[in-house]
Amino acid sequence: RMDGRRFLPAMEWWHRRLGKPSFSEIAPIDLIGNLAKPILVIQGTGDLTVPAAHGERLAAAAGAELWQVPDAHHCGAYFIDREAYTARVTAFFRRHLGGIAAAEEMAAA
Repeated sequence: RMDGRRFLPAMEWWHRRLGKPSFSEIAPIDLIGNLAKPILVIQGTGDLTVPAAHGERLAAAAGAELWQVPDAHHCGAYFIDREAYTARVTAFFRRHLGGIAAAEEMAAA
């Protein structure tokens, strides 16, 4: 596996070139509490880009549900166990969107 952090300087250069703030100026922890609830934070324990502790702090700051996926890398939780991932995310939506999700599921059948 390649460590994605090696690309951060180039990514930040493009980000700044497009007129966006530097990565050091972006603080999700300060903004996540402003998002609509509910929130599901999915964090891989093998993530080299965003440490598991960051996911824990984000979830706590937002009052969000946290699911830590053992050994998953950055954005890799789905690929560890697609069936479990789909079931977990679907269950989250059903709990919080209940009637809407059930109605849409029935309409699609």
